[in-house]
Amino acid sequence: MVEQLKLVSIRGRMAYGIACLKQVLKQTNNNQPILHLLLDRLTEFVEKDRLDLWEQRIGEVVPYAILDTHPDNIFENYKTISVEEVLKLKTLYESMPNAITDLIDDVVNIGESNLYGGVDQYSQNTLDAILAVLEKMKNLALNPPDIMPYLSSPFSENGGWGYTKNMTGFM
Repeated sequence: MVEQLKLVSIRGRMAYGIACLKQVLKQTNNNQPILHLLLDRLTEFVEKDRLDLWEQRIGEVVPYAILDTHPDNIFENYKTISVEEVLKLKTLYESMPNAITDLIDDVVNIGESNLYGGVDQYSQNTLDAILAVLEKMKNLALNPPDIMPYLSSPFSENGGWGYTKNMTGFM
């Protein structure tokens, strides 16, 4: 699996991570409607070029941000999500097993880990992040989706990033 993942672009790895997350959420009955905010924003990484905007938007819906108890974490200051939506996500994340909220953070890490650094021969940072997702799936006794559709976004494209692609193109 590692050798196959090395062949997949960073965007393809993110798409695969999203597919893994969706499968986990469905199979563990944690697929609540409010999660569309998270899943839609994760998908923007794969489908859009503006990763700077993606970073801001994803940062306001992830568990590690919403569950942060630091006094400076003021939901009213969030720019891309309402306080009501944040509170719904907070309630949901608090009710989820840590393994799933950690998995969500790992999927986000696929996108964040190479945003400001150069891409090396196969992006070890994003490879480590997708492997962490797969390890969590294994710990939950769940099999990952087939990797083959994600090979359609090769690491050889666009300096390792792969080109933007509609998520349905991986199905």
